[in-house]
Amino acid sequence: MVGARLEAAEASRLRAYRELADSHALALRAREAAVALLDLARDVRTTTTRIIAEQCAEVGRRLAAPQVVEDLLDLSVNTSFDPQQVADALRFRGPEVVSAVLARLNDAEERTARRAYFNVAVALGAHPELRAALVANLNLSLADHRWAVVRNAIALLTALGAPLPQDRLWDLAHASQRQVRLALAGVVARWRPGSAGLELLLALVEDDDAGVRFVATVALGNYAHPEARRALRRRARRESDPETKAVCEAGLARRVVEFAGV
Repeated sequence: MVGARLEAAEASRLRAYRELADSHALALRAREAAVALLDLARDVRTTTTRIIAEQCAEVGRRLAAPQVVEDLLDLSVNTSFDPQQVADALRFRGPEVVSAVLARLNDAEERTARRAYFNVAVALGAHPELRAALVANLNLSLADHRWAVVRNAIALLTALGAPLPQDRLWDLAHASQRQVRLALAGVVARWRPGSAGLELLLALVEDDDAGVRFVATVALGNYAHPEARRALRRRARRESDPETKAVCEAGLARRVVEFAGV
């Protein structure tokens, strides 16, 4: 009896969603549809009836019109919805939703909005069919002429646990914008010590920007390789930035006995 009542309630909610999807005025009700998509995503996760879940997914695909996606992204910034909730709802739009999310992230000027879109993009990566499109799009973004787009791509690929493409690393290390080189240095600094990271850090520690040199110097202090020690000594002799110089000297004073892959 309880099971029958639950199934009836699910069917009733599904009828309401379907009526909204069939509305001729859906464009004028985009905010309502966005909230409905959030509810639909929850229902798909919690329903015990396979046919209801399939029908919810079908209605969700119809509801996820471009304007509804835009309103859903507005909600992700202006309300307390969890990023994974928003990503689960955006999933109904399919892989093409990736472009909409990244466009919002790359155009965002306010930090709160940028953080919200970033978190939604990371949550999208939890869905395999969206992750592939997301990683592919981000790899292409690494060649963008806008430094903010490249910086976002580096940060997102790292957050997703996706490797930066080997054929782009040296281009990024020699990018004209310091923000790109700084983002790369921050990522490489978190790598486990190894030959690939060492080569990049040896280049970045000679960067024109003191911030980039500082990050690279901190990371080089974790390497026991002779090349790393020589680079730190050279940098300590020539360094004009007092904080970077202090980090060089601290790295040289610290005995590093373990490293891998060098």
